[in-house]
Amino acid sequence: MEDKEFEQQMNLLKKSYERVPSKFNADDVLSKIEEEGKQQKEVKQFTKPVASKWQKVSVWAVSLASVFIIGLLSASFMNDGKEQGDEPVSEYDANDIKKLEEDYQQERKKRQEMLGMSDEHFNELGFVGMADQLFALNIHPDSLESRYSNRSLEDRYAQVIDYLKLPNEMIEEASQEGEMNEEESMAFIDDLNTKIDHLTFVYNLTIEEHSEIMNTAKMNGELDADYLYANRRDLPKPVESMLTNAPKQSIAIKVAPDKKGYIAEFDMHGTMFNLIGIVIKPAIDLFAIKDAAPFTNGGELVYTPQESAQILGQIEQTLLSMTTQNAMYSITKSYYEDIAYTLIFGSTNTQVVENRQIKEEFRNAWGYLRAMHGVSPIKYFIKPSFDSLSNEDWTVNKTYETLEFKNLQEVFRLAEIGELEALMPANDSGEKSMTISWPNSEMQQQAHAFLKNPTMDGGGGYNYDNLTPIETVVLYDYAQQVDVPEIMYNLIHPYEGMGLMKDLLASGEIPDLIPVGASSLGYNDRITIKQNGEYHGTVEVLKDEKVIMSIPVIRNEAGVWQVSLSITETSYEEPLEGSIGTTFISKVQNVYNKFNDTYDFETLANEEPFIVAGVYLEALMQNDMKTQYELLVKGDNYITPTFEEFSSDSNVQRMDWKEQFKSYEYTPNGVAGVYDEYDSVVYFDLKDKFITGEETRKGFQMRKTHDGWRVRIMPFQ
Repeated sequence: MEDKEFEQQMNLLKKSYERVPSKFNADDVLSKIEEEGKQQKEVKQFTKPVASKWQKVSVWAVSLASVFIIGLLSASFMNDGKEQGDEPVSEYDANDIKKLEEDYQQERKKRQEMLGMSDEHFNELGFVGMADQLFALNIHPDSLESRYSNRSLEDRYAQVIDYLKLPNEMIEEASQEGEMNEEESMAFIDDLNTKIDHLTFVYNLTIEEHSEIMNTAKMNGELDADYLYANRRDLPKPVESMLTNAPKQSIAIKVAPDKKGYIAEFDMHGTMFNLIGIVIKPAIDLFAIKDAAPFTNGGELVYTPQESAQILGQIEQTLLSMTTQNAMYSITKSYYEDIAYTLIFGSTNTQVVENRQIKEEFRNAWGYLRAMHGVSPIKYFIKPSFDSLSNEDWTVNKTYETLEFKNLQEVFRLAEIGELEALMPANDSGEKSMTISWPNSEMQQQAHAFLKNPTMDGGGGYNYDNLTPIETVVLYDYAQQVDVPEIMYNLIHPYEGMGLMKDLLASGEIPDLIPVGASSLGYNDRITIKQNGEYHGTVEVLKDEKVIMSIPVIRNEAGVWQVSLSITETSYEEPLEGSIGTTFISKVQNVYNKFNDTYDFETLANEEPFIVAGVYLEALMQNDMKTQYELLVKGDNYITPTFEEFSSDSNVQRMDWKEQFKSYEYTPNGVAGVYDEYDSVVYFDLKDKFITGEETRKGFQMRKTHDGWRVRIMPFQ
């Protein structure tokens, strides 16, 4: 359909929608149909395989407006049939139609009794009215005489009953049918969401009609939903039925936000969780977002800026994880835009700027958005302003003043069609590269303030969300100096044997994190890598501009930077340095030939990491992908491709490492007992002719395992 035709059809649909009567009586419709003629015609049945009824629902979209779409389409088919002089294919017996009408009335009554609703309220339900209209359309004489559908009347009647089913029936039936694909899932949840909304609307009518008596349900002078439910048998029958049946339909009766009455709201606890494993995870996430709404009220954030930023990130990840866009997708996207606009630009009731300064709570919220994982429209949008403002003491500047919300909408569109990834900063964890002098009184005072009055995360634990990698290291070091092992333990990235680590921390036997004599701490986000949903980086400890220690740090999936396990085994030794000369080349090639012959890791067990790195580089130069693959670190905690995937990578850059590099440098770690697994970096210095810009060396990512050194996937950073 051309854009102009589509617009015309939608205008007609809008006009039809505006003419919808607020109440609909199925008996009146059926009686009119009977008057129009007793001779009902049967459409010859054609069978057509359909993957799932929820794929049908994706075509016959469940909404009140879809009734008119059906009407427009069916009228078009019927007119075409008459104009072309089509003859009836076969006839239905009038008794069959009458029996179908009786069956439909029984199905209708069954749902009304399940809800315990009056005729008036049951007829108010939008999905019931839609089922009535669709049923009337299917048994209309013109429908039976036309080429209306290649499905039998029985099939179409079954679809009408699907529309009539209540949310709890839909969920129970879906749980018995097995897992749905994305298209089926999104059609199903749209149908389910529509029915829940219709029921919520009617339940709120019931509350309005009986508000006076319901508002007597109080405890200690305040409205109390638990007290209301406990005493439902003393309330009018419609209210009792609502309180009994609403929870079965994923609806809860709650105290309104203004505390002046009760309201009916969606509640995903209970039956909705039966859909886990049946519909795709993003579909469940959409309902979780619906459950947490609203997010703004009168231009004011309902949640704190930090909480709103976290919600925004969750919504963004959910929306971008789907390829099928349905009505719930559109509603959720409107939540996303509403929260984003308020967080960044504020509103009448939400002031982001005060005295030309970005308020601190919004700086922290922006910091969270700036550190979003992977492909993130909000991160891409906020990054330039965040970086600029943070460098200018958060004073409003032109970068912020020229920020336009429509650009975020455009960036989100690029993400939806898969074009944003190429524009995102490579290997960007969201942190700023920085170097600080050491000791640093400002950061140590911040650490002291945290320990004196730690911020909580709402779940009874400490909130470390806003710490940078260097701040994490400093806080750990300060907690170690003043003997607060609980903070130290929380700042260590989890691993097998953490229980023993807790005992060691409490005993005070762990060596200091930052060695005596350090003159500065540095973090370079450019050499941070992403693996298995986490960012792996390094805080380097320098003495007189030379790296004397590397502290591995990991940003976990919750967005918190933690210190890696190797902190407990690091001895503070001077870096090992050497040139890429004849001796080094000969050693590497000798080890390469031995390992390449048998792939026996005993050959590498006692070799230094720079030798193992050299073996990998030699294999890379020789285009020996088998040896490269054997050297990769593997295990349950690592995402390692299959050999077929690895060997098919045509983007691997070949290099003559002996020609490109002039020297190597490695800061050794002393290992004790079982704590012998950690990450480290071997640095290869470039020859002058290969230096470009500020890049004078290349970091080669390694992993120390129980069996010796291994190479991380995509080792060069």
